[in-house]
Amino acid sequence: MTARSSDLHRSSSGEPQVIHRLQRLAFVLSLAAILAAALIGWSAYSASRKAMTVGYFEDTQRQTQLSVDRLERSTSTTLDVATLEGVKRHFERRVKSWDGSYLCIMDEAGKLVLDTGDPSKEGLMIGLEPFRGWQEDGQAPSNLLQLLEERRNWVGLYGSLDGRTQMATFAYVSHFRALVAVHIPWDSVQHRINVTTIPWAIGFGLIVLLVGPLCLWGMSKAYADSERGAKRARAAERRAAEQVLILREIDRAILAGGSVRDIVRAALARIRALVPFSRASVILFDGEEGPGRLLAVDSSHATDLGEEATIPRDAMWIRSYEDLRAGQPNIVPDIDAYGEPSNVLRTLRAEGVRSFVNVPLTCRGALLGTLNLGFARTGEPSAEDLDLAREVADILALAVLQVRLHEELQKQAAELEKRVAERTRELSEVNAELEGYVHSVSHDLRAPLRAVHGFGHLLLDEVGPRLGPTEREYLERMVSASERMDALIRDLLAYSRLAREDVAVRPLDAQHVVEEARELLQIELAERRATLEVAEPMLPVVGHHPTLVQAIANLLSNAAKFVPAGVPPRIRVRTEPRGDRVRLVVEDNGIGIAPEHQEEIFRVFERLNGTETYPGTGIGLAIVRRAVERMGGTAGVESRPGEGSRFWIELPGAGKTA
Repeated sequence: MTARSSDLHRSSSGEPQVIHRLQRLAFVLSLAAILAAALIGWSAYSASRKAMTVGYFEDTQRQTQLSVDRLERSTSTTLDVATLEGVKRHFERRVKSWDGSYLCIMDEAGKLVLDTGDPSKEGLMIGLEPFRGWQEDGQAPSNLLQLLEERRNWVGLYGSLDGRTQMATFAYVSHFRALVAVHIPWDSVQHRINVTTIPWAIGFGLIVLLVGPLCLWGMSKAYADSERGAKRARAAERRAAEQVLILREIDRAILAGGSVRDIVRAALARIRALVPFSRASVILFDGEEGPGRLLAVDSSHATDLGEEATIPRDAMWIRSYEDLRAGQPNIVPDIDAYGEPSNVLRTLRAEGVRSFVNVPLTCRGALLGTLNLGFARTGEPSAEDLDLAREVADILALAVLQVRLHEELQKQAAELEKRVAERTRELSEVNAELEGYVHSVSHDLRAPLRAVHGFGHLLLDEVGPRLGPTEREYLERMVSASERMDALIRDLLAYSRLAREDVAVRPLDAQHVVEEARELLQIELAERRATLEVAEPMLPVVGHHPTLVQAIANLLSNAAKFVPAGVPPRIRVRTEPRGDRVRLVVEDNGIGIAPEHQEEIFRVFERLNGTETYPGTGIGLAIVRRAVERMGGTAGVESRPGEGSRFWIELPGAGKTA
């Protein structure tokens, strides 16, 4: 053997040993790959077989449950021919989803009453036949009667009467005390599973064998992509956090108050940290057609368009104001391609602005102005920059509207204060005139009445006996009219005084108030032979003492006056709680009031009876209601003709009397 042949270690076939080793390694690797593919394919086959078996069992259970539902909807109480035929048709037409499946029903005696697969078996007693089925857990019943006795459902593999293995589902129907079962031949199930899963498992194994490296490469690429995506997401989160911080700082600046210019300046300074603009500004419009006014400017260069500069509408760079009102920004990606530029655009171009965007400041459908961002590059702004500009514009629009509304409110408040002062002066003049009128009525008008009343009484005393009946009646009527006129004036003065005087309320003892009112009417009550009963204890109220005494006295006088002729008045006063208020009730045995007139009697000069029958001025109850309302209460009446009346006053309760 030569040195060359010794170095190559040739085999009997003349091939070097290294090549053989490589071939064996390749064979081993190939065998390992085949075994791995076979193992993966078998695992896939087993998993898919199990999954399909479970799916077929679930399908069998569904068919059984649909048949049970059809039976339970039957109106029959026995498994008669019509009921069975209906279930059979329902199974064949709507339920059956497997060519070899069939439906069986066994009654409570263990007899097979329906078999759609082999009708010749119907009538056989199968309940005591040994149960040759099984489950994976081995908990199969001994026979079908056991399922009936236990009234339970069962699913698994079952040995039928002809010895064939079936995939079966049994369900108990309580309505008929029967068992419903759907059978599918197990060999057809296995055949379908094998036909479906074996090619798929083989193909899956080959795919694993062939595309394993590709999957590894794809996984590494996906990992790298996910890392890059995570970095972008973290960067986006940081930017979003910075945006939220900036917007929050702008909100705090708005809440801190100050002028609109200060708020806008702070906003422009803060968004510079996120948006790489060369120039930013806010323009406010003067009305719908007026020019724009530069409110604030933040520029990287010296500018000739500073704050307070006025820009005519036709010199602005806005193409469509309707789009702005609709919330759409105006974007100019290149000033040089804008067309014939205005002086404003030439000024911006000289400052290094190459493109810009105008974001509308809109609120409640009104276009207040624009937030303008200029960039030192051509092209449209990024979506993130545009979104941030929109959010800032919305906040600034609210700030502008808030300040404008505040200024308008202050202006209206000043105008209202001026009008109130003028109206107060006018009311003071009217009150002064009213005071003079009341003074005139109280003195100048009552003085002649007192003279007429006094001289009339003197005439009656001195010459009354010498006058004829007619002349004496005329004189008596004149004196009575002067008395009524004087009482009317007194009541009018009292009603007017209630509207003008200050009413300071405090806790009052209602029983003391009623006693004072009784003393004021002592002579009148005695003349009318009236009896007054006060139900004790009386609940305390909150009111004005003199005003409440007058109101109760008017009610007592009213109750003593309006009674049928010859009937002694009986009056009862009581109190009753009404939540945090107290109702004081004055009950009488008078003539009563019809429901349709119960509101009228509280008006001034409203009378339901003539003065000849029941004397009075027609103002007493109006004084009661006005007095009670001035004390923060209400007044009313409950009555029926001929059944008396129950006048009531409701005031805030006082707890214990102070």
